Amino acid sequence: MDLIEKLVKEFDIGMAIHNHPKQPKNPNYKFWDPDYILSLVKDRDSRMGSCADTGHFARSGVKPVEALKKLEGRIISSHLKDVLNGADVPYGTGQSDPAAMLDELRRQNFKGNISIEYESNLDKNVPDVAACLGFVRGWDAARKGRD
Repeated sequence: MDLIEKLVKEFDIGMAIHNHPKQPKNPNYKFWDPDYILSLVKDRDSRMGSCADTGHFARSGVKPVEALKKLEGRIISSHLKDVLNGADVPYGTGQSDPAAMLDELRRQNFKGNISIEYESNLDKNVPDVAACLGFVRGWDAARKGRD
C-alpha cells in the first residue's frame, strides 16, 4: 500500500479496491468486507478508496447501504447492482434496495462514476441493463422535486 500511495501522489490518480464476494474456502480473503477495505485506506491519501460493488457486498451478507455508509468519503466508484438469490436482477426487483443506495450516495455528495455491471444472463442482458437505466432515470426524476 505504501508503493501504491506513492504512485497515487506522484501521478495524481485515484485507486479503488474492488470487492468480490466472501470466499468460504479461503478465510484469508477479506476484500468482501467494507471494514477491511476501509482499514487499508483510511489513513492514506484521499484518492485511495473503494470501488464499491453493491452486488458483491450483498452476496457476502453485507447490506449494501450499510457498506456505503461505512465507506463514506472513500468511495471512488461503484458497481451498482440489485441481487436476488445471488443473481443480478433489474433494479427494484431484488433485495438490495437500489433506491436507498442511490439516496445514500447522493447524501454523501458522491461525484464518482456508477457502473451498471450486470453479470446475469450475459448473452441477452441488454433489456435488463436498459431496465436498470430506466430505474435510475425514474429515481432521478422523482428526487429532483425533493432537492
